[in-house]
Amino acid sequence: MFTRSVKIRSSNGMVYEYLRIVSSVRENRKVKRKIIANLGPRDTLAAILPMLNYLFKGDGHQSQPAR
Repeated sequence: MFTRSVKIRSSNGMVYEYLRIVSSVRENRKVKRKIIANLGPRDTLAAILPMLNYLFKGDGHQSQPAR
């Protein structure tokens, strides 16, 4: 699994960037990407990314990271 950034242009010309968790799956000798989860807009996730990073990597401790 890995994260992927996707840029989507709206009808008014603004470009929005979203984060997704994606997995690679092999089907019929081809590698396809399967979306596991949509995390949401990148700019709103900036505040919680350190906590997400902590959860995904983990260090074996039960306490939460300092904010």
